[in-house]
Amino acid sequence: MANVEVNTWAGLQDSNNQGNNVKWTGGDLDFNEINENGFNYSVKIYGSIDFQNATFRNFRHVGGYLYPDCPLQFIYNDNGYVKNLNFVNSVFNVNNTYYSGLIAFAHGDIYNSSVKHCRFDIDFVASSEINLFRILRRTNYGGETSFKNCSFNIKGQSSASLYLLAYTHMYDCNIKYNDVKASIFKELKDYSSWNNGAHNCNSTGKITQTTTTSSIELGSNYSGTNIYRIESAQTANIYSNQGISVYDSDLLPNHGTLTQAIGCDETQLKSASYLNSIGFQIAT
Repeated sequence: MANVEVNTWAGLQDSNNQGNNVKWTGGDLDFNEINENGFNYSVKIYGSIDFQNATFRNFRHVGGYLYPDCPLQFIYNDNGYVKNLNFVNSVFNVNNTYYSGLIAFAHGDIYNSSVKHCRFDIDFVASSEINLFRILRRTNYGGETSFKNCSFNIKGQSSASLYLLAYTHMYDCNIKYNDVKASIFKELKDYSSWNNGAHNCNSTGKITQTTTTSSIELGSNYSGTNIYRIESAQTANIYSNQGISVYDSDLLPNHGTLTQAIGCDETQLKSASYLNSIGFQIAT
């Protein structure tokens, strides 16, 4: 594995870097200057990359059948990573197509993978089941995939099932839902053999589920110590088997299954002493 520096868009698309540690030295990037009409094919970026807090803006996907590929894929080998990237003002129009995810990391069968200190602002339209973000890993032996210290600013709608993350954990992340609409909404696509979960995360915003007979689902059997300030009229199932989570019961008045999830009003959510008294562990 070599250490290389890359400062051009063409360099990021060089598949020879898949096994390399890449330092991005090209600064901010505007996709309007690369393809002003948007992409209708899968865009692939190679290597374990430190983007050094660069901002990539105005990525636009305009359709095209890609399955099993995704509109944007970061491809690297075992123990790979993407870190310190601001990916903002991105738009995905995936109507009348099926995707395994909008943005995929480690698209393949690898061991260990992480996305750290990144920001993702996306707007989407979808008409079939969609995972907004996914990380793949081998299912037949150890290793973990994770988002750590990332922020997600999500806007859009799907006429089918919608998942924020698939096949992964997230730690110390902030998620904002800007009136996200979906037929069925689940924050995590949970496969028990992969132990996916959210830990010490803060979710805010509004979710509208258009299938009124279904519940929104937050957390998973492997989640714990999360805060949910989410507004929704739907019944919410909240799973927090790995530690007590709390939610704003004024914004989310209807609940179904609550596994170690406790409803609080805004005053209680702001009170460290109260949260400690109910067993919620405040992250430090």
